[in-house]
Amino acid sequence: MKNKPIGKDFLLLFLYLPGKTNQLNEKVDGMTRLTKAMFLLEKEIKKSLKDADKIKIYPDFFAWNFGPWSKQVMDDLEFFQNIKFIECVDSSSSENIYTEEVEDFQKFNNLDPDNSDNNGYEQKGFHLTKVGEKYVKERILDNFSDNEQKILIEFKKRINSLSLYAILEYVYTKYDKFTDKSEIKDKILKN
Repeated sequence: MKNKPIGKDFLLLFLYLPGKTNQLNEKVDGMTRLTKAMFLLEKEIKKSLKDADKIKIYPDFFAWNFGPWSKQVMDDLEFFQNIKFIECVDSSSSENIYTEEVEDFQKFNNLDPDNSDNNGYEQKGFHLTKVGEKYVKERILDNFSDNEQKILIEFKKRINSLSLYAILEYVYTKYDKFTDKSEIKDKILKN
């Protein structure tokens, strides 16, 4: 690698790479999905990268209301939105992902899916702007080998293909020390 990548680089690269649609800059739906992706990058995917022992993606995760959470991920996301590298968009019109996310939200909160008063769920999607894409192409992409990019693309495909519930169930089962403060732990692990 030319430069040792850090969390900010992984966040931008993750958003830039194709996922289940094979389109570059495929949107990631939901803050929880994006946060758990960064968590799993640190815990599982990092070891597949060259110089993994020298890379810090986001090692500062701790137990919070919906499982592993990182203030640094949130700060980086806000920073990149402020400098117009990342755009947060309403994903309410997304195809199946939105439907699954709403169903998961209703399940977590014991809401009646037929009750129109349960419209409290807001789905946000994240993707790079043209400026963000250009930055990744010029400053980040070449720091990763073709093989490393393939590993990261496969990971994004999995993250964008699974329901939020499936991701949470996996994280909560495998990394239970990060679920001590979760408000939804019993609902995730009851199945």
